[in-house]
Amino acid sequence: MHPMKKLFVFLFVFSALSCTTNRTGLKVPAGESRQVNTPDQKLYTAQVKNQSFRGVDVAVLSKSDGRQVRGFGLSAKGKADVTLESENKLVFKNNGERPVKLRLAMIEAKVPGQADTGTSIRFTLRNKTAKSIPLLIPDVMNPNLSPFSSSGVELAIGQEILFREKGKKYLLLAVDTSMAEGSEIDVAALLKVRRKELGL
Repeated sequence: MHPMKKLFVFLFVFSALSCTTNRTGLKVPAGESRQVNTPDQKLYTAQVKNQSFRGVDVAVLSKSDGRQVRGFGLSAKGKADVTLESENKLVFKNNGERPVKLRLAMIEAKVPGQADTGTSIRFTLRNKTAKSIPLLIPDVMNPNLSPFSSSGVELAIGQEILFREKGKKYLLLAVDTSMAEGSEIDVAALLKVRRKELGL
């Protein structure tokens, strides 16, 4: 029988020095969740590394009403950078039957609009369907977009996002200057177009 699902809160306290990075290990038992809050009004990037051979669900939820702002599945041994605003909380959910070990680094991020221009673009990957959509972002993360969810990302110009079809990898899109800051990508619709273009 699955153990009763529980939710634990971890509050990270940061040094007053903005250059300091708080690194910590986090264990998510089978069937349970772990929650991360930030103690101030700043914007953070959570660098997450899955140290286990099992996946874990990652979600950013509103502190006020619990609404999911964005989320995805982090694959075994995968890594991801997750934006965590002061009004939101970060939750890791382990639906498996064995514990998952994570490594976190919380880094103070720049406020949107103050990011270095010409180097990266912040946008949202949205899944409007009832099926999960696995993606590959080489050297960044391998997100598995949950049904009816979204994942906010900030990727460098030139970064490729790939999808897998019958064991082969194909280009979904490459980040370029034509993409507007804060734009939203309908991943399922784009996948449909790319499969047609590639004759898949």
